[in-house]
Amino acid sequence: MRFLTVFFFFLGFSLSISAQNNDEQLAQQYFNNGDYDKAQILFEKLLDKNPGSSFFYESLLTCYKQKNKTDLALKITKRLAKRFEDLPIYAIDHALVLAEQDKNKSKKELDKIIEKVQPIELYITKTADAFIKRGMNNLAIETYIKGRNLLKNDHLWHVELGKVYALSGMNNEMIDEFLEAVQVDNSSLEAVENNLQLSMADSTQSANLKQALYKRLQKNPTNDPLIEMLVWYEIQQHNFNGAFIQIRALDKRQRLEGKRVYELAQIAQSNNYFTEAINFCQYIIDQGVAIRYYNEAKNLQLQTRRLKVTNGIYTQSDLQLLELDYKNYLKEYGESPATAAPMKDLAELYAYYLGIPDTAIVYLNKLIDIQRTPAHFKAECKLMLGDVYILTGNYWDPVLLYGQVDKDFKEDELGQEAKYRNAKLSYYKGEFEWSQSQLDILKKATSQLISNNSIELGLLIQDNLGLDSNEEAMKLFADADLYIYQNKFAEALANLDTIYARFPEHSLADDIVYAKARIYRKKQQWQVCEDLLEKVYTSFSGDILADNALFDAAEIYELNLNNKAKAKELYEKLITQFPGSLFAVEARKRYRMLRGDVVN
Repeated sequence: MRFLTVFFFFLGFSLSISAQNNDEQLAQQYFNNGDYDKAQILFEKLLDKNPGSSFFYESLLTCYKQKNKTDLALKITKRLAKRFEDLPIYAIDHALVLAEQDKNKSKKELDKIIEKVQPIELYITKTADAFIKRGMNNLAIETYIKGRNLLKNDHLWHVELGKVYALSGMNNEMIDEFLEAVQVDNSSLEAVENNLQLSMADSTQSANLKQALYKRLQKNPTNDPLIEMLVWYEIQQHNFNGAFIQIRALDKRQRLEGKRVYELAQIAQSNNYFTEAINFCQYIIDQGVAIRYYNEAKNLQLQTRRLKVTNGIYTQSDLQLLELDYKNYLKEYGESPATAAPMKDLAELYAYYLGIPDTAIVYLNKLIDIQRTPAHFKAECKLMLGDVYILTGNYWDPVLLYGQVDKDFKEDELGQEAKYRNAKLSYYKGEFEWSQSQLDILKKATSQLISNNSIELGLLIQDNLGLDSNEEAMKLFADADLYIYQNKFAEALANLDTIYARFPEHSLADDIVYAKARIYRKKQQWQVCEDLLEKVYTSFSGDILADNALFDAAEIYELNLNNKAKAKELYEKLITQFPGSLFAVEARKRYRMLRGDVVN
């Protein structure tokens, strides 16, 4: 008997829940369809069963407003205001509905709500939040200020008041509240920075914030939270040198041994402020080997110098300085598995920038022979060694090296990369059919980069082969491509001009223009390069190289021509016109940086 009683209890309970769920779904359906009378009946029923449900309440109130049922709205808000006296939202809603009948009475009701505020911090917060929810920011401000007076504490709700002032367009008051919050409570720093992020885009607000910060720091020059706020401000403005002045003082005073300066150098590097990052690292290095972040600064400085070069921002003296840095680094730390990465970077410098591939080959062979280096890293060195051999005109050893990596890393992206490089070498040598067969396999590679590169090269071969004359043109182009890789620019240009002269209507037209742009980029003739890239993404906008050209052009304007506005425009164009491009993610990141966002 007891079992049956329990069974029927749970059965009834389950049926009750099921019925409510059905009513809720039906009510929502009526509501979405604009059938507010039918929705009203069901929401009234649901609210009676769940008087504390804000969702049922808000939906029912909307139904009343849509059908102008002011009396019913007044009735429900008054009933709930009486039942839930600790939730001011109902009394506020009652006053707002009352405004439809009598604005004076409504104002009196709102005044009463503020008058009834007691010195209870939670209730004051709930009241202000309710006013904000209903868009009554002025009354929220009044509530917070009264709350401070009642509780005799001028340092309550700084962040909350700052937010309301921001919503109200009261920018000076917003800044004062936020800075007061930072000054009295270090834990509020992150919340304040997050709330001020949007203000940085407005030059007037930004200037006002800086002025207010310096004014407070004059009175409190050692207030670390305010200094942290100033550092944040300078970084948002990409004034890394200004941030460094403050960080350096903080680092010394807090005895952090270069930690904060190192972190600033990392941020500067990630935002492409390479010179600043190098200088910050040098400051740490100059403190001597005993300082905690000495080794980290050495490594970061090397990485940043390398990044500066690989981004095309260098002179011959920069290359020589980087070579000297690598040599000094290896002299200090020795050639070992621990310094394998810098050795590989030095080999890259010799091969692709200093034009000394034979020295690069020596270093890469050393790396392959060093014991205890990871197999994956050795395989990367083999791939690079194969590439460097191609630079010297040796096309046999690369086949063996790529084949070894392909065999050893069959199921790995590294193996796919080796297969791709072998296919590209075959393309250079004019073995188009074999190259095409390998590229067809690699189109399904797990790496998006390898897949896209394979598709791109495969289409180049496929679209430009067929007739004998086309194959001749294709061989000339492949030779030119190889010449570009080997930095034999005169030979490459001669081949490209020969194709254009002998086959003026050939489908390689866009590839020829893009190839020339690559040559002039390597030669650092930026404006000639930009003109050619513009021709690719305008005259050949429907071809596969358009997004490549757009990204290259934007990058050159950003890094080499110092035209941030034009770079931003081109990144945005790439994002909108080629959302599926392999470059879209990086373009979006660069666009954000140029817009003023800081990438950490």
